[in-house]
Amino acid sequence: MIDETNSITDEKHLAVVSRHISHNVPVTRYLGMINLDELTAEAIAFDLKSFIIAKGLKVENLLHFGSDGAATLIGTKTGVVKRFED
Repeated sequence: MIDETNSITDEKHLAVVSRHISHNVPVTRYLGMINLDELTAEAIAFDLKSFIIAKGLKVENLLHFGSDGAATLIGTKTGVVKRFED
């Protein structure tokens, strides 16, 4: 799950949370914050993939993508989700 936010200093951040099963128990874990320089789908997808890899996780194991529904994130042609599918 991800959500983009602005700070009072107008910095852009992306919060990343993992929801997974561990020993048959659902676990929600805060993975971290990504500082965003650009808010394009291309830049967010690149930053998110880099973040996932840096955490030692595999992008291909991503099963679900949760967000607030912003077009940049879930757009079917060029959104972040589409870039992860390609």
